[in-house]
Amino acid sequence: MIFHSLKITEGLFERYIDLSDKSNLIYSKKNSTGKTTLMRFLLYSLGYPVPSTKNIRFEKCVTETTITCSMGKITILRNDEYLEVGFENGSKEHFVLPTDQNAFHAKVYGTENNDLLNNILGVFYVDQEKGWTLLNRGIIIGKIRFNIEQLVRGLSDRSCDDLTKELRSVEQQLSKYKQMFSVAEYQQEINEAENNIVFETKDEEEQKLLEMLNSEISSLETELKRVNAVIAENNSFKNFIEKMKIAVKGSDGNPIPVNRDTIIGFDFSVEFLLAKRKMISSKISTLKSKAEKYERKQTEQLQLVKTETLIESFDRNISKIEVDQMAVSRVISSLEKEKSKLKKQITLLTKHNNDVVTRIHNTIMKYAKELDFEQYIIPSSDYIFTDDLKSLSGTILHKIVFSFKLAYIVEVQKKLNMTLPIILDSPSGREITKENVKAMIDILNRDFSDNQIIIASIFQYDIDNINVIEIEDRLINELRQQ
Repeated sequence: MIFHSLKITEGLFERYIDLSDKSNLIYSKKNSTGKTTLMRFLLYSLGYPVPSTKNIRFEKCVTETTITCSMGKITILRNDEYLEVGFENGSKEHFVLPTDQNAFHAKVYGTENNDLLNNILGVFYVDQEKGWTLLNRGIIIGKIRFNIEQLVRGLSDRSCDDLTKELRSVEQQLSKYKQMFSVAEYQQEINEAENNIVFETKDEEEQKLLEMLNSEISSLETELKRVNAVIAENNSFKNFIEKMKIAVKGSDGNPIPVNRDTIIGFDFSVEFLLAKRKMISSKISTLKSKAEKYERKQTEQLQLVKTETLIESFDRNISKIEVDQMAVSRVISSLEKEKSKLKKQITLLTKHNNDVVTRIHNTIMKYAKELDFEQYIIPSSDYIFTDDLKSLSGTILHKIVFSFKLAYIVEVQKKLNMTLPIILDSPSGREITKENVKAMIDILNRDFSDNQIIIASIFQYDIDNINVIEIEDRLINELRQQ
């Protein structure tokens, strides 16, 4: 893969960078002028979620980069989350990040192997902040990580997807149970501190009773409204009849006036309704009295909670959780064993009889002799999986990281059948001598002459036909052509 050019647009300003197919030096006479920013823009233009630098927000910029990759020569236009890929025949493809990141990189690098795609950036890019201490596991840049085991499995076509999913599930369960165990331990501390006094809990039964009482009160109040309405209608009917001055003929032929006194059962009906109203009102009053007692109790409990400190409230709530400490401990022990078993299975599948591991180790040993740190490398090929970095000094670690990266590049290029760029941000560390830097540059000139090399530094390097990209003041400083 080769970067040919990069155009960065930021509002009314832009910067166009031409890159050589061979060696490039992003140079400035002082730090903090934009060298690292330019490096990161190259990766950003490829769809990687790299963090912005101090004075430039990448998502506010538009990048247009031309590269040669497994798809041929393409132009990639990135505008925040959107990628537009243009081909030489005029056709275009579109991708949306981060959803389509792996799909896009699969086309760029010519592989659908996720173990390779997820780690390839850590193979050819060395960041100035973390890169020169990143040997085989850790953060490449931002939140992008590198893992040697995954890379080796990708290079040797040994999939551990099912095992790694199972391991991830076990680790998630283990984390939850450990938190549960911590709660149980904390509960024990609370009980010991409070002489095993159990905190009062909210009476759920009383709450349910209060809800039932309020529901019954609401129903009775509705019934009371209906009775009052009927009583009012009866009174209206009585007044209406009496105003009409209606009379009926009696058995003796004499007229009998129609009113409340002569209508049979009228007073009885009204009295019945009045009695019913009184009964309902009395019941409502009794229920409201009960409800008020429960409400007062809840108010008192609420006021008590309000007067508690945050830690007292937390302790009281924690004490309510029922946790069987012994049962949780047994589950944790079982999950730890399962985790260990799965890790051993993954390790065995990754390392056992794997020629890739041997070849990477042999390449590292080759450069260890040349860079004079052979005595720090354990002869066993398993050394590439080491996690012992504390014993290595800054200079030695710097050279070991460089050698590891070159060994990775050699194997990945064989696997993909394509060359990769070598992007090094500030290879001249604070403790590294000029002689060591020269030795590393000599290796690049000799063994990686077919690779595009991009270095950012305040130092000049003796590299054949190097293309110097100088940044004098600010990276993006040219007024955009309208």
